[in-house]
Amino acid sequence: METVVAHWQEDGFDTVELRDHVSTAGNFPYIELDDYLRASFESLKLEQARLLALMHHR
Repeated sequence: METVVAHWQEDGFDTVELRDHVSTAGNFPYIELDDYLRASFESLKLEQARLLALMHHR
């Protein structure tokens, strides 16, 4: 993580690329992780919206 944190502190660092925020070695499946994280986040947001709608209809 020290390498990632040092990269974050560089002048002009401004990215949302997953590989710029994850500390791993070797042949890490970044694309698969990104797909999983996006799908999981979307699923959680849908569940959140469903639960909030239930709260407002009571």
